[in-house]
Amino acid sequence: MKRSSVLIVIGFLVLVLLIAHYPALFSGFQEIQHDEIDSRLNHFILEHGYQWLIGKRESYWNGNYFYPAQGTLALGDTLLGVLPFYALIRILGIPVDLSFQLWLMFMSALNFLVAFVVLQKVTSKSPLACSIGAAFFAVASPRLSQMGHAQLIPHFYTVLCLYCIYLSFTARSHLRTRTAILGAAFFAALQFLSSPYLGWFLLFSIALGTLIALCNSATRIPLLGILSTYPITVIGAGILTLSMLYPVVALYKAVAGELGYRPFQEVAFTLPSLKLWIYQGPTSLLYGSLSSLKTFQTLLMEHELRIGFGLVTSLLALYGFYSFRSFVPLRMLTLTGIGIFVVITDFPGSLYLWDYLYLYVPGAGAIRAVARFALLLTIPVAMVLPFIVERILQNGRRLLLALLTTIIFLEQIHTLYHYNRARARMNVEFLVTNTEKYEEICKAFYFSQLKGRFRPEQYQVDAMWTSLVTGMPTVNGYSGNTPKGWKLAANSISSEEQESQTALALSDWAKNHHLDANTLCWLQKDLKQEVERIRVPEPLSHSQVDRPL
Repeated sequence: MKRSSVLIVIGFLVLVLLIAHYPALFSGFQEIQHDEIDSRLNHFILEHGYQWLIGKRESYWNGNYFYPAQGTLALGDTLLGVLPFYALIRILGIPVDLSFQLWLMFMSALNFLVAFVVLQKVTSKSPLACSIGAAFFAVASPRLSQMGHAQLIPHFYTVLCLYCIYLSFTARSHLRTRTAILGAAFFAALQFLSSPYLGWFLLFSIALGTLIALCNSATRIPLLGILSTYPITVIGAGILTLSMLYPVVALYKAVAGELGYRPFQEVAFTLPSLKLWIYQGPTSLLYGSLSSLKTFQTLLMEHELRIGFGLVTSLLALYGFYSFRSFVPLRMLTLTGIGIFVVITDFPGSLYLWDYLYLYVPGAGAIRAVARFALLLTIPVAMVLPFIVERILQNGRRLLLALLTTIIFLEQIHTLYHYNRARARMNVEFLVTNTEKYEEICKAFYFSQLKGRFRPEQYQVDAMWTSLVTGMPTVNGYSGNTPKGWKLAANSISSEEQESQTALALSDWAKNHHLDANTLCWLQKDLKQEVERIRVPEPLSHSQVDRPL
C-alpha cells in the first residue's frame, strides 16, 4: 500500500476514534464511557474474566454476585470472545479503571481495520472508498446509540465470518476452500461468545441468506457445488461451532429453563415500526430534535429503538443497492438485509412476522431487543459505500464526494454519555474499606444506600466491584436476568417501610439458600456517608430490623 493510502487509512481511523470516543480523548481519559451501570457491569465481567485467567478467581461462571447462586455469568453476556483483548491491556499494567476505556477504543479500531481489509479484498476499490465504508461500519448511528451496551460494540468477528463465506466460493484451491469454511464456523462461534445477540443475528442471517441463495440459479448452483464437494468439511464446521458454543449454550438453556423467556408482549415493544427506521434518538447531532415530535414521545424501550442511519445515508444506500446489484456479494447482503427488515418490522395494522420466529426458531425467544438487528444492517451499507464513492470519483466530482462524506458522518454523530473515572473508583474504594472492617465475621454481604441519589442498579454494581476487590461474595447483583427468588433489586432505601421489606427479602434469600444470618452482613451507607452493619432478621421470625449491631 502506498504511503498516501496508509495516511488515508490512519486519518479515518483517527476520525473513528474521535467520533466514537471523544469524551475519553478530550478529557485525558478522566471520563469513561458510557454510564456507571451497564458499562461498569461489562467492565466487571471483563475484569472478572481476567482475574480468572491469572488464577485469582476459582470459577469463571460464578462471579460471586447474587451469592450463593451458581453460574451467574450465564444470566447475561459473557464477552468471552473478546476477553483476550482486555487481558492483553491488563497484562501491560494498565490500571483497572482505564483498561475498559482502552478496550472499547480497541474494539472500535478493530471494527474499522477488519472492515477496511475485507472491503478491499472483496470490492477491490480504492483505500479512500473502503476507508469510508469501514469507518461508517465502525461509527454507524445504531452502534453509537448502543455504546452503553459494550457487548454490542465488537462486531468484527461477523465481518470475518462473512468474508470466510465469500472465500469459500472464490478460493482457487481445495485447501483454501476448506480453510475458509472452517474459518466461517470459527468466527461465527467467537461472535456468539462475544455477544449472544450479535452471534444469533449472524447465524440467523446465514440461514436466511442460504434460503435466499437457493431461490436463484446464479447462487444456488455454486452453493450446491460447495455442499456436494465439501460435505465432510461443512459437517466439520458445524461440529466446530457447536463444540465451541455448547458449554455456554447449555448454561443459557439452563437459565431459560429456570426463569423462562420474556413474554412476547415485552419483546413486541422493540419491534421497529416503519417510522423508526429514520429515528436516531435525542442524542443525534443532526436529527435529535425529531425525538420531540409527538409520534416519538410515547415509545417504550426508546433507547433500543434508535436505529436510523440518517436520511442522506439511507437514500445513498438504497441508490447503491439498486445500481450495483450485479455484484453478487452485495446483492446477497442486500437481499438478506431486506429479509431481515421484513421479518422484524412492525408494519401498519400491527402486522409482523417476529411472533412466529419467537415461537418456532431456536433462540429467538431469548432476543429481547429485536431492533438491535439494525447493527447487522450496517454491513451491507458499509459494502455499498465504496461502490458509490468510486463512481463519484470516476465522474470527477470530488467536491460532491467531500460534501456527501461529511454529511454521512455528521449523520452518525451522537452526544455520548460518560462518567468520571476517579469518582467511580472512590465509591468502590470507600466500600472496600468499610467491608474489610467486617471480614472476620462476614462470609458474604449485602449493600444498600440510604436515600441514594442514583439509580439502585448503580449501587448494585458498586457492591459487585467491592466483591471483586475484596473477594467477599455479595448478595447484590445486576445482570440481564436475576436468579429465581431474588427480590433485592431496590437497594436504594427511601423509607423505614422499604427498609423492613428489604430485611424480609434478605432474610428469605438467606433461608432459601441456607445462609447463616449471623455471617451474612447487611451494610448500609447512611446520609452521613458512614457505613453501618444492620442485623439480618432470623429467617423464621421476620422481626423488625434491629440496628445498629
